[in-house]
Amino acid sequence: MQFLIISKKEGFREENINEKALNSNFAPYLISKEYLKVEVGNFIIFIYLYKEIDEEKKNYSYYYDENKLLLVNGILTKSRKIRNHDIQTFFKELKEDSELLGDYQLVSINSNGEGFIKTPIFSLKQLFYYEDSDFSVLSTEIKLIVDGVKKFQGKKFIEHFDMKFIEDSTHRESGIRKFPRHTIFKEIKRVLPHDEKIFKNGTISINRKSIKIPKSFKKKYQMDKKTLYDEYYKNINEFTEQYLSYLKPNIEELSIGLTGGFDSRLAISILSPICEKYEISLKPYTNGAEDHPDVIIAKKLAKKLNIEYSNNVPPSGKGIHPQSIIEYMESFYVNHGDFNSNNFAKINREIKNSRLYHAGLSAYKKKNINLINRHNIWLARAINKSHNFYFPLFGTEIEVFFALLYKELGDLDFKELVYEILKRSNPKLLEIPFVGDKLPQTNIEPFSTINESKFHEKIPFLWDYNYVKRQLNEILTENFNKNLGIKSKIILKLIGINKLDFFLDRKINKIILDYRKNKINLKIAIKKLKKEKSFISFIKTKKMVKFEKNDLHIKLKRKMVILMDYASVAEMRSFKEIEKNKDK
Repeated sequence: MQFLIISKKEGFREENINEKALNSNFAPYLISKEYLKVEVGNFIIFIYLYKEIDEEKKNYSYYYDENKLLLVNGILTKSRKIRNHDIQTFFKELKEDSELLGDYQLVSINSNGEGFIKTPIFSLKQLFYYEDSDFSVLSTEIKLIVDGVKKFQGKKFIEHFDMKFIEDSTHRESGIRKFPRHTIFKEIKRVLPHDEKIFKNGTISINRKSIKIPKSFKKKYQMDKKTLYDEYYKNINEFTEQYLSYLKPNIEELSIGLTGGFDSRLAISILSPICEKYEISLKPYTNGAEDHPDVIIAKKLAKKLNIEYSNNVPPSGKGIHPQSIIEYMESFYVNHGDFNSNNFAKINREIKNSRLYHAGLSAYKKKNINLINRHNIWLARAINKSHNFYFPLFGTEIEVFFALLYKELGDLDFKELVYEILKRSNPKLLEIPFVGDKLPQTNIEPFSTINESKFHEKIPFLWDYNYVKRQLNEILTENFNKNLGIKSKIILKLIGINKLDFFLDRKINKIILDYRKNKINLKIAIKKLKKEKSFISFIKTKKMVKFEKNDLHIKLKRKMVILMDYASVAEMRSFKEIEKNKDK
């Protein structure tokens, strides 16, 4: 389910909402089967429903009348039982301290403008917020806001782009984000799952919240760790079995990515016996060359479990990168600027209705708020870009509590949980090495290395230096002016370093700062700047660029890919316009 909630302000005018764009089951990125427009009190709500795996229908996943709106988006258990199928009964029974498990969004709004959105503290279900003088908007998709609010279409994307987000995503692509609540559009902010989301007097209120480990959980861990693991293992099995048995009539197969790491091995150890019991076809797969470490270990795991396995080798034997501006544009379209073309994949928009996906979730590794936020940003978009329904195994707040507690108490960290679950679910899988890492509780040495595992050979990507410089000139100028004084700008101009060079290569700014702080003199600064200018991978032409194993310039090349994403759509005014351009 996707939805968009509008809170009207005084002087609200319907014409500022692009109803033509919103009144369609094509409005969200993944095409829904049905859409609804509902008005309750001061709110207008657009709802986009799906029928894959778990059919979203009235009285089950939503209910509305002139007095209230209720939504359940996702799957969850209440007190370890599948929630009541009558949505009105479920919400009547719902209390602040209700024990809920799963990945979900619960929405309640009444005609007095009061209500809430309840989500787990760790979720792949996203929310985004926009506000102007006419209304405030809360949505599950960036696209719904950009295409649904007419003010966005008045300017090009480049005028909406957020320099802080671009700097974050380019220079801290997979690291700690300084601005985790930002998006590529400066007017749209991200609402994190652990934030408080309430409706009060007809308005939308978002309050930042921290994450706290329940005292009862911490006490159990300290008093009787073995029993806590036993209970957790029992609960996760119950959750998985309850839902797979319930969803079975609509499932042709359960598709799971299998690698040599921890996440997928945990998942398959839980899923395989349950799928066998309920005769659900479990289809593990890997994408990569036959000699890739993940493929080698995945085959061993499948053989040990005696289940069918497939490896999807790219046609050329190599993975792909964007080969054209249109492909970069498509990547931005499906990823909404959150994910990027460093993980480019051709997306098949035809969703197989009977295939249930499991995502490689790893909440048990998220030992601090930065890692939790990163997961909610990155993995959420990676998962949501390709299918409407996934199974949230090892993606619940219980695993987060374990991770935070490991960090707080200085224990063995998440590897303890991996060992304890595999020991209980399928000890045979402890006999097969992990790629690049090992469990300290076993004597099995790792297979290959982390670097070997992370590298997948890909065909070169398109890089167009002058195109990026031209398309992103506005934000590059903003960054240039923010960081440099007149004298520094003159020095760079004389050497021949421009705004794009300055943004891409952070060493340039470091040299300038050292000079300004009198750590080096002007002569040394100029010498260093000239050397940096000649940096081998600082490609100032239009050409196809290759990633290579042990590439010394790989970080810079990854930045180049990201800037190509943003440049490709800088002139666009809506996602609808991107659709028209990429389909030409």
